[in-house]
Amino acid sequence: MRKKIYFSLIIAVITFLFILFISLARNPLSTTLRSSVYGFAVSFVIMFISNLFISTFLKKESTNNEEEVTSGSVIDFTTPEDELNHNTIQSEMNENKTQNDKDDQSKQNKNDFTPLHLPKLAKKEKEISERDLVNGVRQMLNE
Repeated sequence: MRKKIYFSLIIAVITFLFILFISLARNPLSTTLRSSVYGFAVSFVIMFISNLFISTFLKKESTNNEEEVTSGSVIDFTTPEDELNHNTIQSEMNENKTQNDKDDQSKQNKNDFTPLHLPKLAKKEKEISERDLVNGVRQMLNE
């Protein structure tokens, strides 16, 4: 418990000094000391609480690890015997392929799908002059 308090105090003092040196150039001494004390208090509380949480989690993990000492100590390198050889696997794959092909053909017969034939975009061979553009804008404004 003392280690937690000492560690929290060290971090809090470092925070106090850091805030003191940073804000001393821009603020009066009273404002600097007040903000440094606030920083000291906040960092001490945060560090102390975080140390408590971390220590409780580590204690729980250490008790779980003691119970499971035997798990993972022996590795089983034996492989199961192959009941299926290459020929049976290949024959099953061929059967599945032929059945899938038959299903695909029946689906194609049921759904006569025709893709869309979109018209091709044509470019204008003649460019529009500036005069025509101005006349078109004027007509749009008049309407």
